Amino acid sequence: MNDELTTAQAATTPDTLATGPDPLGASPDMLPASPDMVPPPDMLQQALDMIQAGGPVVIILIAMSVVALTIILTKLWQFGAMRLGDTRTTERALRLWRGGRADEALAVAQRSANPAAQVIAIALRGMRRGLPEERIREAMARSWWKPCVAGSARWR
Repeated sequence: MNDELTTAQAATTPDTLATGPDPLGASPDMLPASPDMVPPPDMLQQALDMIQAGGPVVIILIAMSVVALTIILTKLWQFGAMRLGDTRTTERALRLWRGGRADEALAVAQRSANPAAQVIAIALRGMRRGLPEERIREAMARSWWKPCVAGSARWR
């Protein structure tokens, strides 16, 4: 008996059910493997080979990349904690101040960790104490670069 599959048998094997019989008449054993059937290369081994090939330069680049990523993630966390994108608090404090409710505006600005709200709180505290405008402006200018902590004790 012949070991080769007939066309009818080839059409029912699991390898050819999706694609149908091979039009050239080749048996499924002779067909090249599809890309889905090839196991993925060992990525860890490739990375180790690259490090060995590059030597200390690649190790330094990897270390610096880790440091840079750490800095980026730390800054994103810090900016999130400072609520840099929160403009509602600042706008609310200014609206309250313009409406003649300076104490409420100060309370709103002091509760926020947003640097702009903290600068407004400095200005409101200075005005509440009756300080000259020049001194208030100086205090506001000095405060913009310092790490902002809600409830700063500078003008209390």
